[in-house]
Amino acid sequence: MLDKELFKEKMEKLLTFFPNWNVDLSDRVVAGMWYRQFSHMSDEKFSKAVEDYIENEQFNPTVAGIKKYYMPETKKSITQIKHEEMLKENGLM
Repeated sequence: MLDKELFKEKMEKLLTFFPNWNVDLSDRVVAGMWYRQFSHMSDEKFSKAVEDYIENEQFNPTVAGIKKYYMPETKKSITQIKHEEMLKENGLM
């Protein structure tokens, strides 16, 4: 779960780099709504998403825009697992 202090720090950084962004994070309702959109992320993944957004985007942040840089853990399919097992058994991995 995303640490609220880290969330606040990164959102303030976004406000610094996007000075025309019209979001009032001092409003608890607004800040809470934004936090809930990212609360499932780890601190590391949220930080990376924000840093990547700052590095690559020129327009004010949106939830969808930041989430575009979030890469969830991908789970291997049973086919991938079996294939890797076969490669290991045959010394190819």
